[in-house]
Amino acid sequence: MVKVTGRFHDAKKFSAREVSSRGAGRSSLEGRIDRLQTRGDQIELTIMGYQVLVAADSELERELPVDQLALAPERLKNPSTAARDDDDDLPGNIELAPDLRLGAQVEFRQIHEDEYDLDKDSANDRDDTTASLRTELVWTPSEDFYALLGARHSFLWRDEADDGFSKTDDGALNEAYGYWKNVQQSGWDLQVGRQDFDEPREWLYDANLDAIRGILSRPTYRVELSVSTILHDGSDVDEDLFNTMAYVSNNSRKRHLAAYVIDRRDGSDNFTHVGGRVLGEWLPDSEVWLEVAALRGDTGGQDLKGHAFDVGATWAPSDEAPAFTLGYAFGSGDDDPSNGTNETFRQTGFHDNNDKFSGLSSYRYYGELMRPELANLSILTLGLGGRFAGRQSLDLIAHKYTQVEAFDELVDSDLDMDPNGVDDDLGWELDLVYGNGQLAYLDLELVAGYFEPGDAFDDADAAWLAALQLRFKF
Repeated sequence: MVKVTGRFHDAKKFSAREVSSRGAGRSSLEGRIDRLQTRGDQIELTIMGYQVLVAADSELERELPVDQLALAPERLKNPSTAARDDDDDLPGNIELAPDLRLGAQVEFRQIHEDEYDLDKDSANDRDDTTASLRTELVWTPSEDFYALLGARHSFLWRDEADDGFSKTDDGALNEAYGYWKNVQQSGWDLQVGRQDFDEPREWLYDANLDAIRGILSRPTYRVELSVSTILHDGSDVDEDLFNTMAYVSNNSRKRHLAAYVIDRRDGSDNFTHVGGRVLGEWLPDSEVWLEVAALRGDTGGQDLKGHAFDVGATWAPSDEAPAFTLGYAFGSGDDDPSNGTNETFRQTGFHDNNDKFSGLSSYRYYGELMRPELANLSILTLGLGGRFAGRQSLDLIAHKYTQVEAFDELVDSDLDMDPNGVDDDLGWELDLVYGNGQLAYLDLELVAGYFEPGDAFDDADAAWLAALQLRFKF
């Protein structure tokens, strides 16, 4: 047994001062608790980057009563990291200088897509192999300022049944910004440059934007105001649009309440989303979500008047029992394309629809294979899953898709076949997602997907998906 003592500098930096032998007995871990959340009848603590599960009724050993314990001093932290999920966060373990740290992630992904055109007689299968490197350099010269520079380079090898083999590589600057805390003693933080806009369910946004963002954070509320665009490396549409966003919340991750406005416009078109959300532990042993949004604006000479909601919960009675998920999402459709008003709801364009239900791995919660936008669509979701054998998880998720208004087009789906525009039954999908995080800084994810087309697709065959992903962080 070995005993290591030292100094804890921040959430991801520990300097050893003494290493000595330790007598026989139980292992122990002592350090600042950086995160605490309940999981069924247990509590998950994050201590120096390690996840520790303890019983909810465990006794606490302490020198003083809880109300007399001194709080750790407030530390400057990356606001993007605070909102990021485990997939995006980098540990930054490489110290280049006292105020300069480097984090990196190497990712390998293999995807096989079979019959996405829903026609087994055509040659339309595809295999994609992707390898990528993401780096993040953080400079913290003072308690009131830091700067971050993040880049990504990826290589893609593609083998398509009809087009043959091809390979490409691409590099991009993901983030490059400065962050000033409590500017002019105003209470507002200021973040300027290319930065990551992320939120828990990625229903609104998960995008890197060139922005000026102001943040006012208090124990009971948080306000984010920003103006943004994409100056380069974006689509033609995104580079033409100017974005104004406001997000106001109760500043709670456990029971999150928020309202928002997202306005995107160029010289002729404008799209405004107004909505609210309820996320977190609002029911016993459950993680609840409720999204409500309205779309207003005009484009192509038509007024926009859509609405959507997404409601559901994951119930986990205990860590030993499986977790159950039930959800229903609805995005309005247009019943009269000729009246000058388009009532089809569209998401923001920054969305990813990616989150976790009960497992370790995040996945596309509207379907890993179909990956639709919530537009002219209703989706019923059932899920069964949980964690087991340490840091492993398995999720089985089923989706039933129905068009709100029968239409001969799907909005932003990975399927290559259009519906017939007469029937509204699009079909169903079944996904199996396995996650493994037992090794430090190494994540493994396996995904299998099956789509069975409904009556809205004429003479259609089933589609398949298989994917493997390895992610190593340091």
